Amino acid sequence: DGCCIEVKKWLARSHPRVSAERIISGQGLEAIHAALGARDGRKPMNLSAEDITAGAKDASDASCVEAVEVFCRCLGAFAGDVVLMFGAWRGLFLAGGMLQHFDPELLRRNVRATFDAKGRFADDMRGVPVEMILRGDAGLVGAALFLSAETAG
Repeated sequence: DGCCIEVKKWLARSHPRVSAERIISGQGLEAIHAALGARDGRKPMNLSAEDITAGAKDASDASCVEAVEVFCRCLGAFAGDVVLMFGAWRGLFLAGGMLQHFDPELLRRNVRATFDAKGRFADDMRGVPVEMILRGDAGLVGAALFLSAETAG
């Protein structure tokens, strides 16, 4: 995705290595917002990830909506690469603290757009289910279920 490349180039000015984690994390969302602002000639706003997700969720700030869309497209592109690397053709679960703060439809639409955009593998990718874990307490629920099963057996 072109925006992901722009953000990566912008980040490379101040970081010798730009990993996927640097882009698809809370700090990454902040960096995406700053990079898009620099691209558009806006003065730095230094918004937190929470401010950006709030501005996108109620659509009160177009720059926040765009930053979240770019974040989701970067996430989708990376997730698609993971499926190709590991042959995870049966499906992929996406989880993380950021996802629960996004509008679910915006998240699905933007992740899927770049997840599927894998050139000659695009038809194969469209058949791969992608599920979003939007519960903030998913880890605790899983641990409780595991503990319950362990103590019952």
